[in-house]
Amino acid sequence: MINITPLKEKILNCMTQWEEELWRLSEQANQNRNLSQMDKTNSIMREQKKISDAIKDLFDEIGKVQKEPETNSADRTIKIICPREGEKPTAIRIGEEEIRIDSWNQILIVIANWILEDKKNLPEIKNFISPNKEGFAKSAQCKPLKNGWFIEVGDSAKTLINKAKKLLRKTGYTEEILVETKDETITSAVSDRVFDNRTKVIKLYRNASPEKRNKIKELLGLN
Repeated sequence: MINITPLKEKILNCMTQWEEELWRLSEQANQNRNLSQMDKTNSIMREQKKISDAIKDLFDEIGKVQKEPETNSADRTIKIICPREGEKPTAIRIGEEEIRIDSWNQILIVIANWILEDKKNLPEIKNFISPNKEGFAKSAQCKPLKNGWFIEVGDSAKTLINKAKKLLRKTGYTEEILVETKDETITSAVSDRVFDNRTKVIKLYRNASPEKRNKIKELLGLN
């Protein structure tokens, strides 16, 4: 496992130096009453803060992933087996165990019952998981679980997978679900928490001026 702390400290230290320089330029522009320079400096400072926050979030998420216990990762990978891409699933595999299913809405039921069999309690989530049917809307499609609770399964395949990831996260498991077809095509449905922050940094970079882009690349050690 890579120790990200030195890299994090180096980048954040550079961000701090950059921020200090921007404050110096801002004060200089204010003293000279240079409104144009003040506006430019303030604009850069706002962008700098967005980049700094995104980088901090990125390192925090990487740290969380590194700390996740091994027992909830490789040996308990969840795979949804489909004949072909876009078709209904025929099984769900959790680690070495394979359970036959014939619809997408059975995924939540199987995963929730597996969590219960693993001696963990389910979280009560409004309109999703409840000890009784009163915790759902009247139109909800509720199915019973092994502990007597109910789970709502009336959603699209994508929404059901996202709900399954949320349930795994709430109960302390790795949010990784793979969709595998019989021709061995695998589509990852892994959680996007880490990648959301990376995408945020990339978006800021793409919208930045050439000068700002060079500064970002310098901070990230890409020059």
